[in-house]
Amino acid sequence: MRGDTTDPADQIIRLLMKLRSGGITDARLLKALERVTRAAFTPPAYKDLAYEDCVLPAESGQILEKPSMLALMLQAMALPAKPDVRVLNVGAGSGYSSALLSVMGAHVFAVERLHSLVKSAEQNLSEGRYENIRINCSNGLEGWTEHAPYKNILLQGLIKNIPQTLFDQLTPDGTLIAPQKKKSGIKLVKYDAKGEKIWSQPALFYAQLKTGVSKAL
Repeated sequence: MRGDTTDPADQIIRLLMKLRSGGITDARLLKALERVTRAAFTPPAYKDLAYEDCVLPAESGQILEKPSMLALMLQAMALPAKPDVRVLNVGAGSGYSSALLSVMGAHVFAVERLHSLVKSAEQNLSEGRYENIRINCSNGLEGWTEHAPYKNILLQGLIKNIPQTLFDQLTPDGTLIAPQKKKSGIKLVKYDAKGEKIWSQPALFYAQLKTGVSKAL
């Protein structure tokens, strides 16, 4: 059975209630989740499922992760409530997470390896009039040194070993969060700038974060 056909506002409220019951309590994050229209970042064939807590197909064989998994990472990020906080978003996809971070007050530097997704993200973010976001088509696992250092780095794709170059682009008090493949399964893991683990949470599914830049897509 496909998604709920009730009013989108009611669907958003239901999703927010589910996230709250799952431990999402950050007021700025909940406000951003309410304000940012996830359906605007979802392919037309799946817009009726935009406010379901499920993984959705995206362009070029990519995915939109479950809202609950993204919310867990953004809450664990503990984004400071002050101006000029720089966040590097690796694997930006259609731009949804960058929009959330922008509404939460961050200056977002997003990287995506697929040209088609960069164009889609730019259009989505422009139409939504989201501010303080720059997006670049590049190898996200190399970061974006031009704008470093970052207070937070968010990796949106499964990775086994995190490159040292990403840790090198953090501020001394910065943190990096990524879905990581462990022997015990997939974990959402938070590291400090020295590469020491400071938080982890089990996760069910994440697409692989690939290196390089796609010349075909």
